[in-house]
Formats: sequence, structure tokens, C-alpha cells
Amino acid sequence: MQIIEQIKALFLKLSKDDQKKTLDELQLKEVVIPDYEKTECPFCKSEKIIKYGKSKGHRRYMCKSCNRTFSALTGTFMHNIKKKEKMLKYGEILKEEGLISIEKIAEKVGVSTPTAFQWRHKILLTIPKKKEKFEGETQMDELWFLYSQKGRKGLKYSRKRGGSKRQGDNDFQVKLLTATDKKQIVMKVSRIGRISKQDIIQAVGDKFKTSEKLVTDGHNSYKSFAKEAKIEHISFIAKNHKAETGENVQYVNNLAGRLKTIINYVLRGVSTKYLQLYSNFFSYVEKNEFDILDTNMYKNTNIWDSFTNIEKMYENYIQKKSVRTYRCPTKKTWKSQNWNSDVIKEYSYI
Repeated sequence: MQIIEQIKALFLKLSKDDQKKTLDELQLKEVVIPDYEKTECPFCKSEKIIKYGKSKGHRRYMCKSCNRTFSALTGTFMHNIKKKEKMLKYGEILKEEGLISIEKIAEKVGVSTPTAFQWRHKILLTIPKKKEKFEGETQMDELWFLYSQKGRKGLKYSRKRGGSKRQGDNDFQVKLLTATDKKQIVMKVSRIGRISKQDIIQAVGDKFKTSEKLVTDGHNSYKSFAKEAKIEHISFIAKNHKAETGENVQYVNNLAGRLKTIINYVLRGVSTKYLQLYSNFFSYVEKNEFDILDTNMYKNTNIWDSFTNIEKMYENYIQKKSVRTYRCPTKKTWKSQNWNSDVIKEYSYI
């Protein structure tokens, strides 16, 4: 009891801010990070690996092909994270409160704003890709977001977020193609400018079976896609909002409203560079419960490579999918970043 009384007395001597920080640290949940058995090297993909002791509570391995050592967390979103308990708290806040501003979550977790910004994108990169095909009636439409270079330093024009106030379909509108059969949602940042049949094929071409039905507005690219995919297609004039037989894309429109509220009002805009990551998270939590302790999050060893090469992938996207000019590249680099075609495939833009 004497020790408890001494702790209380010392605690009362702290300032209010220090008391709050102390309580936050004491309330951090003591959880065990999954430490599953590794079957291949995250660097060279060889299966010739052996156990190589332990480090900081995690099993280490050595690859007999490239002679590099690694742990279960190497290459995952936890790679190089020193304050792992705070990263776990970050994930708990995402689970309970969803996407909130960087400033708010940085304060809640007790890390700097730049750290909170980086951690968010590492976590968002872990959202799994949907492999199932659509079943039954599928609604499809594109969501429009103004092209944004938010946070990009060195721009010479006054509108730092890099867009245009011109109305209508133009080369400053980022098209987020959205398709859903109400069981799963697929969102793909397809093009900056008018969407084409090829953009639709690249985004959702492998998600349809010939027996399914597609419902869209009267955009010619949808008609061409449905004809080539040999699927039933019901279209309507956009201003009528529904087909003569009653089909509509109201479910997609509802999704659009919720996502735009988060992007435009909660987050105060998102750079086009990161829009795909936020839409992936949104579409995932609409149908699934996010859990930072899900073992599947720790099995993706391409997260570090993807995270350190986001800028390069964004450059490729701008050059291939728009008429915009790639400007003011970020100068941040990492010694251990890799670059190969496999990394491009892991990132959702390409």
C-alpha cells in the first residue's frame, strides 16, 4: 500500500498534460503480434530457409539462397516500426472510429503528425484484393473527384491542390470506377479524364461471368465493355435515374455519398496519389470488420516495397492514365527499398 500511495503522490505532481500521457501509456493493451511460421524468403522468394534464433520476441530466419536474415514482420506493415504498441493502438482507433483526420489520430496515439501519416498508408496498403467474381445483378458507375496534389511542395500556381473549377467531364476529373453486386464492392481509380472501355476492362474485366447482368447509365464505354464481355447490359439515361424496367445504380450512388463525405469533409480532401488506398479501405469496411491483429495482414511481405515506391507508382499512373504533368517529386527515399515489376502489380493503380 505504501508503494501505491507513493505512486499517487508522484502522479499528482505531474502537469495535466503529463498525467494524460501517462494514463494513455498505461491503458495501451498488451497484445501479442502474430508470429506465424515463414515458408519463403521475403527478398528472393526462395523456400530454402532455416530458423535462426529469436530477436525481440520474434522468430528469425535465414535464407540459404541469398544469406539474408529476416523475421515474420520483415516486409509487412510492421516493418521498421519501433513503437509497435502504438501502431496497434492506431489500428484499434481505425477499427472503432474509422478514418479521422491525421491531427486527431496523431494526438490520440501519441505520435507526430508525419508518423501518423506514414502509418496510415502502411495499414491501408494491407487491405486484401477481392478475388471473387460478381454474382447476379451488378451496378457500375464512376465517382468523380477533382485531381488533387494536396501536400505536394514546390507547385508554382496558387491552387496547391492542382485541380480546375471547370464544370463537366474534363481532364481534371479523377474517375473512381465503382462496381458492386451488393455482396462485394470494387473501387478502382481508373483515369484522370474521360473513361474508356479499356479502363473498365483493366479495372473489373476479370470480375464478370457471361451469365451476369450489368446495370449502368448510358455511357458508351459501358456499352462497349458489356458487348465485348458478352454479358447482359441494361442502361438508362442518367437524368432519368433508372431504366424502364426499374433497374438503377442507387446502391452505388449511396456508396458515393458516404465516401465523398469522408474524403471531402472528414479528411478535408485526399491527394490523388493516395485516393486508391482510401477507397480500398472504405470498400473493405463496408462489408468486413477491420482488425489489425488479423493474421492475413501480417502475411503480405510486399507492403514495405509498395510503401517505399508509392511515389514512383504515382508517377507511372500520371504518365499512363492522364494528360496531366508529373510535378515536384518527393525527395524521401529509403535505403532498403526495392524496385521491380512485381511491386507495381501489388499496388492498385497499375
